[in-house]
Amino acid sequence: MKYREEIANALVEAMRNDPKVLILGEGVSDPKGIFGTTLEASSVYPERVIETPLSENMLTGACLGLALEGWKPIFVHLRCDFLMLTMEHLVNTAAKWRSVHRGRIFTMVVRCLVGRGWGQGPNHSQALHAMFAHVPGLRVLYPVHPGNICHWLNEALSCGWPTIILEPRRLYELDRIDYPMWERPDVFVVTFGDVVLDAAQAALELDKLDIKVQVYPIEDISAMPVPEPNVPV
Repeated sequence: MKYREEIANALVEAMRNDPKVLILGEGVSDPKGIFGTTLEASSVYPERVIETPLSENMLTGACLGLALEGWKPIFVHLRCDFLMLTMEHLVNTAAKWRSVHRGRIFTMVVRCLVGRGWGQGPNHSQALHAMFAHVPGLRVLYPVHPGNICHWLNEALSCGWPTIILEPRRLYELDRIDYPMWERPDVFVVTFGDVVLDAAQAALELDKLDIKVQVYPIEDISAMPVPEPNVPV
């Protein structure tokens, strides 16, 4: 399945398995459904797919409140750039909550698309992953391989840390990413996000010159520790 189809399936499965999972955001219930990623969830669970106004910071605070009451909100941003409007609650409140409140675990997921394509410009194509990966208390995931989407969403919904999932729009129509696999490569290229496509192409070209390049995508870029089961709630 394509990257966007894997997202759609993973969301429906998560909502089927847990009645506390919610999806919120601008466009989550409209006919396009965030490039089709929320259409099925909106159809199957309309009462839990909630259209919101443009008020990113307030809604991030509302999602934190929902999370603290036992819900598992997934807040969707059509572009990663809108995260800049959520900094007060996301960085100063949600990321610090476990440290301030004796390790209290809660589930809060933020999906954000990294735009790349015609008309995006400098304001709708930022990834901002490095900035958020340096925030203590935030987990930052950057799934690349379509087949890993379900795994990473489940991780985000169960790890006990507020989690940002970045989704490269450039990968949405792909069902796989191909690059050579070597037992003894000459060089490793460590990368993340849709840059893996450029690295894969470079590896294929260098293979023609008998240079074995192993592409190594990193999908969890925060290196946040997963909480132990006995952490107090």
